[in-house]
Amino acid sequence: MQRWPLILTMLFGLSSLEACGPSSFYYNCHGAEEIDATTRSAVTSESLEFTKAAFAGDTLQAFGHLTEEAKKVATAEQLGNILQNIKTSGPYDELSVERVMTVTGRGHMQQESSVADCAKDASLTESNVRVAISNVPEQAYALVSAKGSQERWVATLWLIPKGGKWQIQSFQITIGRAAGKPVGEIVALARQENSRGHTLNTGILYAAAASLAARAPFYHTGLEDAIQKETQQASAPEEFRGNPPFNLKGSTGSFALVRLNSIAINGKLYLVLAQEVPPWKDSKEIEQKNRALIKLFAERFPEYSSVFAGLVTEATEHAGTNGWRTVLDNSAISGH
Repeated sequence: MQRWPLILTMLFGLSSLEACGPSSFYYNCHGAEEIDATTRSAVTSESLEFTKAAFAGDTLQAFGHLTEEAKKVATAEQLGNILQNIKTSGPYDELSVERVMTVTGRGHMQQESSVADCAKDASLTESNVRVAISNVPEQAYALVSAKGSQERWVATLWLIPKGGKWQIQSFQITIGRAAGKPVGEIVALARQENSRGHTLNTGILYAAAASLAARAPFYHTGLEDAIQKETQQASAPEEFRGNPPFNLKGSTGSFALVRLNSIAINGKLYLVLAQEVPPWKDSKEIEQKNRALIKLFAERFPEYSSVFAGLVTEATEHAGTNGWRTVLDNSAISGH
């Protein structure tokens, strides 16, 4: 099965579900409506304060919200590098707490952490989750969204009370939408394209959906399982099976594609074609090569335009650092 590339996320902190061991720790999961008002208010306040600092790139403020265990994982300088990358997609506003839940329990863990299955039924939905837990009487999880310059982003937080104050044990910040579309719409598009036999679009859309649905290594949803299952049942086009680079040949030349993925530009989805090329003499030469790839790809896979507003070709030198990007919308491609 072809593994389609995913979108970059930012992770900081401790533990994942895969690293968790067995335990005799007895726990209960509590939704927002089941949490006492004082706890819910404290968790919400801490979540908003940390997320606001993180999105603003305020390293010292954000670092001060971390537990001592989290501070041992990475330095303030390393956290600062992460937050500066996130800040470039801002400014951020409209912060909103999307979900708060807690896990309470008692008992013994053979390792530092274990897993709490908080699914209320067998449905593979975003509300049914499994979370990593530490051997403490109470811990919380929160999802905080914010509007960036192009997309909405989501901070997934794991909180533990220390000295009477909630602190951040781990967090991950990811893109929450693709061209303004939530994960549910992307999954629906993937299913639609699959039913039409558009295998290329299907794979790219499921990859985008998987990236949007993935909250954090310590917070796994049933929706992720559903997307993974459907992705495994889909097949990639013959040209893109196996491992990259993929060799695409045609009347305009031969091209070594190393990655295909989607990207949002001005509120629309574009399909990215990343190719490796020999060193080029000047911008005219590489622009022509990028456009030749776009022409061949559009001729070979015309169905791409039923989902994507255009094509983006990213050329990178073999074993080099030089890059060149060409962006064409569908109207320009059809008249190319």
